[in-house]
Amino acid sequence: MELKVSKKTENYFDKVSKKTNRKIDIEIVDRFDVEGMSAAFSPHPSLIKISVLKDLVNDTKRLDRSLAHEITHGLLLYDQGYSTLKPTVQLTDTDKRSINLIGTMVDDIVVNKIIQDEGFEPYGESYPLTLSKEATALKKGKNFYKQFDLDPIFKARFITSRYVLAWGFNEFYVIDSNLKVDIIKYIKSVKKQYKKLSIPCEAITESIKTNDIFCPEGHKKVTKDVLELWHLNNSVELETTIL
Repeated sequence: MELKVSKKTENYFDKVSKKTNRKIDIEIVDRFDVEGMSAAFSPHPSLIKISVLKDLVNDTKRLDRSLAHEITHGLLLYDQGYSTLKPTVQLTDTDKRSINLIGTMVDDIVVNKIIQDEGFEPYGESYPLTLSKEATALKKGKNFYKQFDLDPIFKARFITSRYVLAWGFNEFYVIDSNLKVDIIKYIKSVKKQYKKLSIPCEAITESIKTNDIFCPEGHKKVTKDVLELWHLNNSVELETTIL
């Protein structure tokens, strides 16, 4: 099946491919194991390998943004010298999912800023509506994240990651004024309903402000801080791809 992308996306493909000296390989899949995922980047020894959901193929706008986002993960690893997380011990399911959260929380702040600078939306189409629902539910004291109640450690980490991402959109990007209002409401609601999470949330945002997350060394320092905060520093190491 041939993918139809915009000229802007084609140009970005060429730019990333030349910078990394890698071909971009895109695989169309019927589903992902993680609910809600529409595209994914996978490390590869010689390619920038992307998987994209079949349902996304005919939606050019969403497809463009998703591909630009995932390809930029490859740009960070194979051109700019950013690190990736590599487990050094057998991880629990909670810790495996937490490692993925760190990738979303820390890496995506950098990735989304780069793609916005390249003319793409920094967030997916569903993000503003989802965040608005979260903010409204939390303000009313509802347990919006009840699907994680059986794993309270992961639940706390998930809420922290949502907080940090929302804070990052407000801190670093040019965004819609309505989204800004919802982000502020969301941050206040998390602090009110999950008071104990204020400490890790603020520790991570402070680390991001103190260290330049938009350079490899600053990104590495922030990631190490999160690993220590979540007691994963003895289970995972940071690995830099040889360029």
